[in-house]
Amino acid sequence: MRKTAQALIVAVALSSLPATAAACTVCIFSSFEYTLPHSQWWYLGITIWFFAVRTAVGRPFSAVLWIFLALIAAGAFIGPWAFVLLGGMALYTSIDTSLPQKRQELSKTSHLAMTVISVIAFISISIGLAISMHTRATRSDADFILQRKGAQGHIVLQRLIAEPEKNEEQLRQILANLDLSNATHKYFTEEISGALNKLEKEDTPNAAD
Repeated sequence: MRKTAQALIVAVALSSLPATAAACTVCIFSSFEYTLPHSQWWYLGITIWFFAVRTAVGRPFSAVLWIFLALIAAGAFIGPWAFVLLGGMALYTSIDTSLPQKRQELSKTSHLAMTVISVIAFISISIGLAISMHTRATRSDADFILQRKGAQGHIVLQRLIAEPEKNEEQLRQILANLDLSNATHKYFTEEISGALNKLEKEDTPNAAD
């Protein structure tokens, strides 16, 4: 009960963090999505994996408590790193229970459950990585910006604007799909239009020559 009370105190403390700290997590989530597409499915998969592993070794309440804390921490402070922590704990439990000494402590049902969970996790991770890497290789920066128009979208946009002559096609693609009634879209429009106008002015003297 003492550990449970301490965990709940931590949860309340995390939930009371300033809104500015919570807002920063949006940037981290977007950054993860840029690096590892379909990241929301990874978070869900890791959570299910963690719960399944902890339940298989007879700790379902502990699993629920850790997931609760991770969700609060993810939304208020550390973003996706909370799920990375859950994944690390699930991996540690899987490896630890596979050791001969630990395996003898498990019932036949728990051992069978851990084996099935480990196999499913390995297959899921392999398929998930293949899908994410394919999307990462085929998704252009323009597509990402149009999907994620927040902080990370702006960071990627600045990379394109830094070299407008190389990224003119993508910049025009983004510009053609922005909604001027949206404040963020309007800002992106101004940024892109400025870069393209500057590019056109630089090309004009060359054309005259």
